[in-house]
Amino acid sequence: MGHVFGLGEENVVAARARPDRLFREALSKAFPSLGADQVAELAAPPLKTRGFIIGETVLRQGAWANAFYVITKGEAEVVQYDARGNERSLDSVLGPGDFFGEIGLLIKPTRTASVRARTALEVVLLDQEQFSDLVKASQPSAETVQETAKSRLARKPARAGKQRQSRP
Repeated sequence: MGHVFGLGEENVVAARARPDRLFREALSKAFPSLGADQVAELAAPPLKTRGFIIGETVLRQGAWANAFYVITKGEAEVVQYDARGNERSLDSVLGPGDFFGEIGLLIKPTRTASVRARTALEVVLLDQEQFSDLVKASQPSAETVQETAKSRLARKPARAGKQRQSRP
């Protein structure tokens, strides 16, 4: 089970009991064209949740794509690395209701950028099959995901960032 951040011990159990509600809210925000029944079906337990601490990498550029992520709490930043390992900011900060990982599942089999936690971060993961169900659930949702993927692929790094010391 993922970490639960920013909660007192008495609230941890309650927070863990409600990832489906948080995910439903995030999914509704990300895909407003989905009906309540479709959202409920996609958010049916068991949900795969993950928590990340500040600075932790959620997914790494070049890695094989195998999941789609919807943020339920916190913020993440998106960066790319050039061939020399220099970090290039995409000036992209994602928050609750935002999603990522769609490019790898729709267009390219490997990750085109890295995503890391900017704050304590909580996400719900959809595997390839669940993601396919999401895309098939409604044509407007499929179009939203495809347009987002195309837009993100067209985006160029905004500015040079810090030199990366080593590549894991």
